[in-house]
Amino acid sequence: MKTSKILVAAILLFLLGIVSGSVGTHLYLQYKITHFMERDHPSRSDLLLGRLTRDLDLTAAQQERVRRALRDSSEKIREIDRRTRPEIQETVDDTFRQIRAGLDKGQQKKFDKFRKRFEKKRRHRLFPPPPRSPHKKKDRL
Repeated sequence: MKTSKILVAAILLFLLGIVSGSVGTHLYLQYKITHFMERDHPSRSDLLLGRLTRDLDLTAAQQERVRRALRDSSEKIREIDRRTRPEIQETVDDTFRQIRAGLDKGQQKKFDKFRKRFEKKRRHRLFPPPPRSPHKKKDRL
């Protein structure tokens, strides 16, 4: 009987390890992917530059021109994002208002909870936080 208890405990401990490892890995990867997808994340440009350098056999001078082009493009995209973000947010808000208007009180309560979850996820996926200042990036190294 003692042996069976030890065996059951070992199996449970093993399963707990699998579950906690899976959850930890999921959370870590979710953080890394979200962080990588931030606009202006340097690794994105570095990845593209590395790929172009390998595929096209770029010289050092060509690499520098590509690096500048990627940086300029990133700045332009950031500016477009700043200008259009309020309009996009207003469109999303208007859509939610229209949907909510057609619901009864109980549905509205559930819909409000749904919207909070939606907004939390959307903020990180579609509109990642603004890029960190270069000074903060240097401090992290």
